[in-house]
Amino acid sequence: MSTSKAGPPRVSVVVPNYNHARFLHQRLDSILVQSLQDFEVLILDDCSTDESRDVIAEYQADPRVTAHFNTTNSGSTFRQWAKGLKWARGAFVWFAESDDRAHPTFLERTVELLERHPNVGMATTQSWVIDEKGQRLGSYIDEQAKLYGDVDHWRRDYLNSGPDERATYFYRANPVPNASAVLFRRDVLANRVRIPVKMRLNGDWMLYARVLKVSDIAFLAEPLNDYRHHPNTVRHQSDRVDVAWGEAIMVHRELLRDSNAHQRGAFADEVRAYVFTSIDKARRPPRGKVPPADLPALVRRTSVAGWSGLKLALPILAKETAADLLRGPFGRRNAGAETLDTRKAPPDTA
Repeated sequence: MSTSKAGPPRVSVVVPNYNHARFLHQRLDSILVQSLQDFEVLILDDCSTDESRDVIAEYQADPRVTAHFNTTNSGSTFRQWAKGLKWARGAFVWFAESDDRAHPTFLERTVELLERHPNVGMATTQSWVIDEKGQRLGSYIDEQAKLYGDVDHWRRDYLNSGPDERATYFYRANPVPNASAVLFRRDVLANRVRIPVKMRLNGDWMLYARVLKVSDIAFLAEPLNDYRHHPNTVRHQSDRVDVAWGEAIMVHRELLRDSNAHQRGAFADEVRAYVFTSIDKARRPPRGKVPPADLPALVRRTSVAGWSGLKLALPILAKETAADLLRGPFGRRNAGAETLDTRKAPPDTA
């Protein structure tokens, strides 16, 4: 077992928590029993309303553990990541999500990779998927098979160029279940990329894309992370599907410079579907149009796709607004009052 030494720890473990009291014992215990013991634990509670504070208090006597409690909820786990990064002293940073578990050798194995390969900015392992009770549901490679079909890439350990990994595998989807499966090099996070603090759901995917643009990746095929899938998991909540879609487009824009012609065509189709769906969802009866008060929010929403999204949305909204003006006291009633059928896509302008 590797023991701690004087000076900064090798690893800073950042544990962002919000209302996961029922999982915190498993999470923190799995950190504290790691075979590599040279670490600090920074628990960041985001104004939880459950018994999280009581659970955290049980661990504060450990000199490796420091707890920070927000007085108001930050609204994003990625803001908590950024805060933890500022306080982190270790050469490596692990964002250990509060509802997951780790196998005892997770840190030992991933630290060894980062120390042996200085160009690697993130080391990640395969994951088991577990349910709310901690029962194993299967390997995450089953989910990767649904996303990619061919999963030979993840059946063995590998080192790969970051730009190649992001262009080949991270454009289609996020192949990493969550940040608990990743150990980062702190210098890369602190000095070469930005944590996307304004994102709510896909900030991890965006961060991986940014890290892989400036550094390489190492992967261990052995599952050393237990990724918990339960009804309160952020991505599991169906009311956030639209947010996830918009943020996925933001990630694809980040990756677009390294994409091929097929991926650029797929992105144009994705933007078109996103914009038309967003407009259709914003329309209200009885006239089936977007209420004027909702227009600014809709424009902001479609702007996540960049200028290509706005070029699709603005002509549609402008035509509907003009039709409303023509129906008013300064225009001929009913002139041009039709609603543009967004099911008929205009020419691609992406």
